[in-house]
Amino acid sequence: MKIITPFAGASLALLALIGSGCGEPPQTMDAPSAASPHGAMQLSGEEARVAGTILLEGAQFDAPTGTLFANVRLKGQKAPWLSRMYPLTNAPLATSATGAKILPFELRSRDPNGQTFNLNGQHVAPSECEVYICYKPDRFVESETLADALARFESGKTDYELTLKLP
Repeated sequence: MKIITPFAGASLALLALIGSGCGEPPQTMDAPSAASPHGAMQLSGEEARVAGTILLEGAQFDAPTGTLFANVRLKGQKAPWLSRMYPLTNAPLATSATGAKILPFELRSRDPNGQTFNLNGQHVAPSECEVYICYKPDRFVESETLADALARFESGKTDYELTLKLP
């Protein structure tokens, strides 16, 4: 009679779990799924894209340092669905007629350059989202927010204009 030790039994169970994960490759969802957060539907080839400009007003932006974070997030939530970081040191900033610095921004759920972080891999925005821009003194998300702006998310909108003001 063979006795299976707890270690051997756990190893066999782990192998069974690994083996059961094999089979057909993952498939793209073509219809809403209970596994799809907030009822969002992911379709092959679709992409969420948000773009516009951020106006930076105030003397502190004359020689900007720090980082801008552009996010699309669920209304009232802190964690973003899409996020992109813009370091301001040596950023290609234009200047408006009023003296404000101008930075174009873009978030894409299927970013070919990998600059946009997509939290859940979905390519259609969850319902009830907002566009949130914030300025931090360094590149750390946990740092104090010095200025921020918020706008209602509209799917496909690429002409947002958000303003951040500092003294």
